[in-house]
Amino acid sequence: VCVCMCVIFFFLMEILSFPGGMQESLGCKAHMDVPNAWEELKTVPGCDKLGNKLKYIMGHTHCNQITREEGGLGTGFMVAGMGMGGCGNFGIPLIDSHNGTLRMWYYPIADVTTHEDKYDALLKCWQDKSPMQCTSLATSWLQQPL
Repeated sequence: VCVCMCVIFFFLMEILSFPGGMQESLGCKAHMDVPNAWEELKTVPGCDKLGNKLKYIMGHTHCNQITREEGGLGTGFMVAGMGMGGCGNFGIPLIDSHNGTLRMWYYPIADVTTHEDKYDALLKCWQDKSPMQCTSLATSWLQQPL
């Protein structure tokens, strides 16, 4: 049972991102990948009242991308492109809840498919300023009022 009296946002985080039984070979039961677990969690009393404030973050597949949107808002995110093969994109997600808004920024570092490399610019900006002062180098994945 979710106790949601003071929950502003709830993120389900799990490594398994792949549907179709592959997780069973890793010792997990069927339908325990993140999107399926999120669908189930939406029906739990208490959690069913969160609506679009119930989000998920998943990994394992080495990609960084928004995987589900509802009502124009990011709901599901894959954040596992941190240096291994997969989609070929490498970057850092950052979640910020200052000033009454939940924001998720994605800072791309490199993309082997487009040959884009922002490592030096990103490192310099973060060293000279802070991540939140470098959002011109990021992609906005989510902006939602608290």
